[in-house]
Amino acid sequence: MESAKKRHGVDITSGTMFRFVLIIVGFWFLYVLNYLINLFRFNFDMRKAYKKIAFEQEAHYNDGKTRYLSSRKKFNWTKWIT
Repeated sequence: MESAKKRHGVDITSGTMFRFVLIIVGFWFLYVLNYLINLFRFNFDMRKAYKKIAFEQEAHYNDGKTRYLSSRKKFNWTKWIT
């Protein structure tokens, strides 16, 4: 029987999967934390709190740049934290 790890020609080790899950969980943790902090900062104005999420600001600012992802520096989203 073919291993689930090699089903599509990709060898996914448990360490690789763990890092992938950690990145996803870490992203959502930071995203929600940033949103909750913004809710308090902006007197529970949900729209403004959402717009001021660092990840959203970076995405909106660079929306029209086709090559942005290939030239983006790691942790560039941190410059949007105010």
